Amino acid sequence: METVSCRYDIEGLAKDMEVDLTTISTLYSEYFLEMKENIYKSETLCAKEDYASLERIIHNIKGTSISLNIKDIYYTSLSLDNQLKNNKCEQATCGINTINELFNEAEKDIKEFFHQNGIEL
Repeated sequence: METVSCRYDIEGLAKDMEVDLTTISTLYSEYFLEMKENIYKSETLCAKEDYASLERIIHNIKGTSISLNIKDIYYTSLSLDNQLKNNKCEQATCGINTINELFNEAEKDIKEFFHQNGIEL
């Protein structure tokens, strides 16, 4: 079966990791669950103004996103991570909202990619 392209380089990642799309789909499924939890935690920590803990969660989002070639979330979380490290917390809520919006789009696009390639997540 010929694979279908996606704005995220899923095929390239699978090739680099020397695994098939079915195997890589498991990583994305785990990423989706982890991101939902991390976004919820981020919103809660931001509301409590616990910016030190929020920075750790954002750092985790940044790392897992780049490891799966989800660069739009990576760059947004990188920016927010840098702001938090520099005690510029005024835009934290906005940054979390942007990450959440990007995540929702990414999840939809990635699930569609796998669906078109005969893999359900």
